[in-house]
Amino acid sequence: MRLSLLILASAFAWVLSADSAFGDVSASASASIRLGPMGVDENGVKGRIHTVARGDTLWDISDAYLGTPWVWPSVWNENDGIENPHVILPGDRIWITSSEMRRVTEREANAILAAVPVSTKIEDLPQEASGQDAVGVAGESVPASIDGEFSVATTGEVINLPSDQTAHFASTAAMDAASEIVDSPTLRAFLTQGDTVYISLGEGEVSPGDEFTVFRDIEKIRDLESGAVIGYHFDERGWIEITSVEGQASTAIIHGASTEMQRGDRLIPRVERPRDIPVRSALDDFEASIVFMPGNRWMVGTTDSVYLNVGSIQGVEVGTQMEVYHSGQVKDSNKMPDTVVARLVVISVEFETCIAFVTQTVRELEVGDQVRGVISDQFAVR
Repeated sequence: MRLSLLILASAFAWVLSADSAFGDVSASASASIRLGPMGVDENGVKGRIHTVARGDTLWDISDAYLGTPWVWPSVWNENDGIENPHVILPGDRIWITSSEMRRVTEREANAILAAVPVSTKIEDLPQEASGQDAVGVAGESVPASIDGEFSVATTGEVINLPSDQTAHFASTAAMDAASEIVDSPTLRAFLTQGDTVYISLGEGEVSPGDEFTVFRDIEKIRDLESGAVIGYHFDERGWIEITSVEGQASTAIIHGASTEMQRGDRLIPRVERPRDIPVRSALDDFEASIVFMPGNRWMVGTTDSVYLNVGSIQGVEVGTQMEVYHSGQVKDSNKMPDTVVARLVVISVEFETCIAFVTQTVRELEVGDQVRGVISDQFAVR
C-alpha cells in the first residue's frame, strides 16, 4: 500500500493550467507556496485553507504545509467517484490539517474561515509585496511574506546548536509513509558508515542523490488533554544517500552513522537541520504547553529540547522565540504577575507541533509547563 501511494505522488502530483487540459504545466517549488488563512472545521479541528495558484502541486502543497512532500498520498482525501481525483486546478480551495488534505467548495471554505475568531485571522497577502506590512481582517498588522511564508524579522541573535541534537519529530502521516532498509550485500547483522543497503522505494519514488534519515525506536507524543497521538519522536542514527534505482528497490550508501544500523530500520526524507539558527521575533497571539521530552524524561534544563503543541498553523517558524511561564496566582480578586522561568527557540516545526531548544532557564522544565510567545524583560529570580 505504501509503495502504491508513493507511486501516485510522481504520477499525479501536478496541477493543470486554467486554459489547457493537459499541457503547459508549470513546475513550482514549495518555497513559492503562499500559506492560506486559518480555519476551524465542523469538528473543531484547526487547519488552513489553501487557494490553488497556477503551478501548485499536491507535492509542493504538502511540503509547505505539512513539512514534507512525501505524505500527501496518505492524507489526500478525495471522492473516488470523481474522475481523476488527484488533479487540482487554479482557484480550487483545499482544506489542510495535520492529517488531511481535501478539496472544499467556496461555501465550505467560507464557513471554515468564519469559525475562527476575527482577532486570530490572517488574510492572504497580496501577490506582490510592497515592502509594507499587510493588514488582517481585524485591522491588525501582520508580517510581510518572505519566500512564500509568513515570516517575522530576525533579531540579529544566532544560536548554535550542539552537534548531539539528534531529536526529530514526525507526524502520523509521515510515519505511515516511512520506508525501511530491507537488505544489504554485507553479511554482517550490524551496518555502519560506508556500507551499502537496499531500500523499499523504487522507480518513480526516488532518484539518485535523494537522502533519507535512518531511525529505529520511536516514542509516541500525546495531547495532554485528549491523550490522542499527535506525532512521534525519534533519534537519528545517521542517513543514507540513494546511488541507483532499479525496479521496485533502490541501492544506497550509509553516511553519518552515529550508531549501528540494521535491516528493518526506518527511513524518512532527510531535512538537514542547520547548526546556526537566526533568532526571530516572538509571536504574541498563542498559548502552548510542553507536551513531551525525549527519553520519557519529566524534567529538562538548559541546552535540552522540548516538544510543544504549537506549530506552523499558528505562524511558528524555525528561530521563533518563546518563553515558559507560571501564571500568577489570584489573591483577593487581584491577579499576581506571571513568573517567567525559561526562554526557548524553535529548531524544527511541523503543522501543529514543534521542537524548541532551551536557551536559558532558572529551573528544570516539566511536561505541562505553559508556553507563550511574548518575551518579557526579565527572568524570575530563584
